[in-house]
Amino acid sequence: RGYVAVPLEGDKLGDEFVYLKDAWRVNVEGIEKEGTTLKKLNDAKVPYVPTLVCHGDIPDQVTLSPSIWKKLHPGREASCPLKEHQHYRAIVKEIGKKLSQFKNSYELVKALLCCLLGACEQSMH
Repeated sequence: RGYVAVPLEGDKLGDEFVYLKDAWRVNVEGIEKEGTTLKKLNDAKVPYVPTLVCHGDIPDQVTLSPSIWKKLHPGREASCPLKEHQHYRAIVKEIGKKLSQFKNSYELVKALLCCLLGACEQSMH
């Protein structure tokens, strides 16, 4: 889920809105957190990539499904089809808009082109 939010700066509300992405990420070694990837892209000055404000895991909020499955299927622990998920949030400076809010198809295609250009630029780094 995503939300437009106002960051807290100490005890006060910040001056600008930000975009907060609230998700359950797959918690498997080798899968990089979205915020880590965004930071690398930002540091490399890749265009058309959202500017990371901050990101991180929400403490003590992990799915229990894999461990319960393993208890219910003794001797088959290695074949568990479920992956552990960790509650995670990433905050970026830019706020997008709903597809229905684009003025016309040209505006939407232009935005998609910027996404593709950013992806191509990232693959060159």
